[in-house]
Amino acid sequence: MDEIYRGDGFLFTFPLRIIVRKNAGVSGILKTNHPTDGKLGIGIFSDEDLAKTFVEKNPPVGDHYEIQAVASENELLGLMIELEKKGVFYVFIDPEGVRTTWLTVAEVRNYCTTFLS
Repeated sequence: MDEIYRGDGFLFTFPLRIIVRKNAGVSGILKTNHPTDGKLGIGIFSDEDLAKTFVEKNPPVGDHYEIQAVASENELLGLMIELEKKGVFYVFIDPEGVRTTWLTVAEVRNYCTTFLS
């Protein structure tokens, strides 16, 4: 199991989970807006149970979306590059209301690049 760390502590352990439109893969990733500035973001979940709970609490999501694994730093880096091209600005870590931790896509991309170099 690979892990990426940042200076102030633990960040990611692989595999991570994302929620995507059924049969669409990453191009159909579920996007949402940041509560204060409205910029687009995506949820990344640290384990399968948290992703399942999110889907269960949001029935319209469960009807049209599925959980997909992000297995490695390389996959996460590729995802961040693709999201930047699509104008996605934030990554919400284990989204759960006001306690959600968020990072910019650029920050996550930089962590991956540093980790892989």
